[in-house]
Amino acid sequence: MGNEPSAKQTRPPPPDIYDMMFQMKMTSKQFERESKKAEADKKKEMAKAREALKKGNEEGARLFLANAGRKQQEASNLLKMSHKMEAIASQIKGSQNQVAVKFVFPFS
Repeated sequence: MGNEPSAKQTRPPPPDIYDMMFQMKMTSKQFERESKKAEADKKKEMAKAREALKKGNEEGARLFLANAGRKQQEASNLLKMSHKMEAIASQIKGSQNQVAVKFVFPFS
């Protein structure tokens, strides 16, 4: 049934290094977009807090400001992750270039 090992199990091929670098760059861009979205959400929360203060709702304003602070932290963290992904992708590319040079000039 389900516990019987199949006669021939194959593993998927290892991912190509260029595919991994492309994936990392795309993930980095996605983090940047999400960071910008969090910044926009922070601005919306700040506007809501101002409006609540104008209406005399201090408790509501505090809640909106707390949300704005969380959004600011989220945006900062996403931007950090984006930069980390870009750095790792460039390190991989650099090491890949070194390997290519050593392959072309094996005695240098």
